[in-house]
Amino acid sequence: MFSVQSKSCLNVLPLALLRVAFTLALAFVFTGVVGTYAEAATRLPDLIVSAVSAPSTAQPGQSFVLSASIKNQGRASASTVQAAFYLTKSASSITGATLLGTQNVGSLSAGAVLALTTTLSIPSSTSPGTFYVATVADPTKIIKESKETNNTRASSAIAVKDLTPPTISGVNATGITANNATITWTTDKTSTSQADYGTTAAYGSATAPNSSLVTSHAVTLSGLTAGKAYHFRAQSKDAAGNAALSSDYTFTTATATTTTATAGNTYYVATTGNDGYPGTETQPFRTLSRGVSVLIPGDTLYVMSGTYAESLMHNIPAGTSWSAPITVAAAPGHTVTLKPDLGAEFVLHFQGPQQYIVIDGLILDGANATYGVVKITWSVSGDPTTAAHHIRLQNSEVRNASALGGQASGQGVLVAGQADWNEFINLNVHHNGLTSFDHGFYIQSSHNVVEHCSVHDNAGYGVHLYNEYGRRTDSNVVRNNAVFNNGWRGILLGSGDGNIAYNNVVWGNRGGIRVSFGNPTNSKVYNNTTYNNTDYGILVETGTGAIAQNNIAYMNGTPEIQDTATSSVIGHNLVGIDPQFVNAAAADFRLQPGSLAIDAGIAVSLVTTDIAGTLRPQGRGDDIGAFEMIP
Repeated sequence: MFSVQSKSCLNVLPLALLRVAFTLALAFVFTGVVGTYAEAATRLPDLIVSAVSAPSTAQPGQSFVLSASIKNQGRASASTVQAAFYLTKSASSITGATLLGTQNVGSLSAGAVLALTTTLSIPSSTSPGTFYVATVADPTKIIKESKETNNTRASSAIAVKDLTPPTISGVNATGITANNATITWTTDKTSTSQADYGTTAAYGSATAPNSSLVTSHAVTLSGLTAGKAYHFRAQSKDAAGNAALSSDYTFTTATATTTTATAGNTYYVATTGNDGYPGTETQPFRTLSRGVSVLIPGDTLYVMSGTYAESLMHNIPAGTSWSAPITVAAAPGHTVTLKPDLGAEFVLHFQGPQQYIVIDGLILDGANATYGVVKITWSVSGDPTTAAHHIRLQNSEVRNASALGGQASGQGVLVAGQADWNEFINLNVHHNGLTSFDHGFYIQSSHNVVEHCSVHDNAGYGVHLYNEYGRRTDSNVVRNNAVFNNGWRGILLGSGDGNIAYNNVVWGNRGGIRVSFGNPTNSKVYNNTTYNNTDYGILVETGTGAIAQNNIAYMNGTPEIQDTATSSVIGHNLVGIDPQFVNAAAADFRLQPGSLAIDAGIAVSLVTTDIAGTLRPQGRGDDIGAFEMIP
């Protein structure tokens, strides 16, 4: 028999059991749903890059083969799989990386592995350094995967190196004297400068390496034997250590002269000196201004290596003749740069009584000068007695006239009217000025000589003979020069009588040789080689009585030789016909055997040798152009 209390418990029990049953049922349903979703997730694809292989070294612009493996480690197939390849500086990130390419892989079933290869290229603009090639599967994430963060793998480190040597071109020997010559050339990227030379193709001697990285090169050979044939070649090495050698070239030194200077005192200047010293080799002066102040005719001031922030403004004393000049020169074997600070007018300035002065072996840098690098002028306009004269610049570099003073203030060498009888020998005159009014040489006076110079990359003309102030520019001689890559024209013979240009090689300018302006008379243009000048090779534009003979004009603007002047004599030139240069692309304008220029010229009494000093003629007649071929 049950009690009332027992009845109550029985009444409660079914409700509790129902609650338990409901909870268990709900748990079973929830577990089933969760399990269904979890099972669905594990059925997605999961792409990984399981391997990447690339070379350990490469160079900019070079192609290479990359191998990679892509695996689908998921439980479902992946369709339209794509791979992307990045050049990156980090093995763990592609942030900031360069995309090298992509490749469509196609579909990849669950558990499948696909090996692929592709050819990629290191961008030519890539700087040397350590890089990796990262391969990314599904880079745009168009495939839904069970895991989206494991799609990238990088190769082992790749050392990107510049392995391409510089290209040497435009090799030339200029400024050839009895004992010296300057070798010039260009490279397609900044490189060092050195030249091998000797009396045979085995050379035996070399200049000291110049480690400055430049594209326009010039080295001086000294201590040569007069009247001797020399072989030479250029060599350059870029910043990565890649070396290049030019082919073999030759030149012949000039015959020695008998003129000697009067023996005088020798003084010295050095950056470690002191102006209170006596100026000896062991106790040198500190400044050039102090050094020149003690000189008398026949004396020499030797300047030791260094850069001197000063200019010489009409303060060098006068010599009395070429046998007793004042000489300011780089000490033998020393490299000397004169580069005054901002505010200087010129680097060198001559006027008034200055005469018979020799500047030898200096680098004259006008980057900070207001009006140009060198000026030879007068102290009183129109008074020839106040004009400097007989100034000789030799074996030197004239560069970087900045034109800070405005139009026409960027001249490399400016010679004012009536400052006559100057000589410019074996100079490297380049990168002067900003406009077509700024020239390598701007000569407004008479009886000057420009010879064995390399005149290039100036904004206006290379050599500009002209006086716009009513004075004559007479009897100047421009000979045996390389005049190239100037922004306007190569050589102008203007406003004077009897100006002469012969044995010059003129190429790559806006125009070649021009006779024009100010009614020039009796101008003479003999045995020049003009090549690849944009507008013309030779233009006789105005004036009377010009002669142009024995010239080569090839690959210039047409007509290659033009004459619109009066009473000109134009003939015995090789025009528009391939003269068969040895290598015009490398600025080697010597003639090959079989050239139509050989023996085709006429004898010109003024022109007895060629640009390299070879006697004319070598065959039945004179060769046309600047070079005489040696059989």
